[in-house]
This record gives sequence, structure tokens and C-alpha cells, in this order.
Amino acid sequence: MVTKLTKHASGQRHLRWGREVLASIHAHIKLNHELTEPQIHVLNAEKATWSALVSELEAAVVPYRQYLDTAYIDNRAEQRVGDYLCDTAIQHADGAFRHLKEDVAAHLPGGFSSILSNLALSRILSAGRAKTVELTRNAALLIESLPGSFVAAQSIAAKLNKAADSLAAANEHRAEVIDPQRKPLRLRVERAVMDLREGSEQMDGRLRSHFPGRFIDSLYPELNRNQSQVPDDETDETDLSDMD
Repeated sequence: MVTKLTKHASGQRHLRWGREVLASIHAHIKLNHELTEPQIHVLNAEKATWSALVSELEAAVVPYRQYLDTAYIDNRAEQRVGDYLCDTAIQHADGAFRHLKEDVAAHLPGGFSSILSNLALSRILSAGRAKTVELTRNAALLIESLPGSFVAAQSIAAKLNKAADSLAAANEHRAEVIDPQRKPLRLRVERAVMDLREGSEQMDGRLRSHFPGRFIDSLYPELNRNQSQVPDDETDETDLSDMD
């Protein structure tokens, strides 16, 4: 029995798999001289049914792929600038107050270390960037609380707040505008993938009345070792990169 593409494979990879199966059906109709007229009739009917499922998946995958390729580009760029501004503002604050650590400690319970965090943050995840905003604003709040004898405190705090606001705006735009667009597109792909996989099982069942198992197996393409994609050559065996 043939091994089919894993259900965890992406919509893009299911689309490739579906196209391979469709091409196999077409090739049998075109080249297999052992087919009887009734068998050709059956295959033409299956070809039409399978083609509709592949077209449905393509109609879902293409806009989702376009969305993933383009929707986040400008926003990620804005977030990177926000990261840079926060890092720069924090470094500036560190340079301004490090030599005044003892004086700062006299006014802040946690001392100089309470202003600046050395925590390494992952900025791949949204939570990491939200934490960057929180830490930057907290640093600004503490610096603002220093007495007027720290002459640069207010300007440094303002720079920190401005940097945090820049990153926060980019984060909010992603959460409120860009991310909500993804869910319906992804759900459409998931539904089309489920339909294709169910269609495969149904097609196999119908074909068993007319063809041996070896023929049905011949419709499905070879897969890589973990059944996650259709490989073009040996190098694809270790290529797991793809969209969600």
C-alpha cells in the first residue's frame, strides 16, 4: 500500500502532491495501452473530480502564499527599527548613568540595575517585542522619578518613551490589522487540504472496483523519508523549509 503525504504537510506541499496525482491519472489515460474502455471512462471521471479538488486547494493556497510573502514585510521592518531605537535609547541611558550608579542607588530601591535589564529577549515571537516595550517604558518611568539633580534624566526618559512608542505602534498594527487577516486565509487552506485528503480516500475506494492495488499505488508520487514532501532529487530529502 502506498504511503501518502503526511497530514501535517503544508498547503503548498499538498498542492504539489495533488498535482502529481492528477498528472499520474492523465498519464495513464494517455499512455497505458492496457486500459479498457470502461477503465478509461472511470479514470476520466476521477480526473475531473480530482482536478476540481486540486483547483480548490490552489485557489486557497495562492492567496495565502501571497499573504505570507508580502503582508509582514513592512511591519517586520518597522519592528526592527523599533528594536533598534529601543536598544539605542537603553544604551544611551546606560552610558549616561553608569558612572552615577551610587547616586542612582540612593534614590531607587533597586539601584542602577533596576533601570536597565540585561535579559536577552527573543524578538522572533511577539511576546519578546512586547516585553521590550515594557522594559523600555519601565526604564523611562524610573529615570523620570530621579530628582532634578540628574540633569539629563528627563531627556533620556523622553528618548526611551519615544522608542518604546515606536515599537509598540508596530506591534499593535501587527496584532490588530495584519494578524487577523491570516486566520480566514489559513482556515480556507486547511479545509481544502482536508477535502483533498478525503477525496484521495474516496477515489481509492472507487478505483478498487476497477483496478488492482498496484495500479492505485502508481497514481501517487514518491515522498521523502518523513513523507512531508515530493522530492525532486536527493537534495530535497533534507529540505524541510516551507510555509505553514
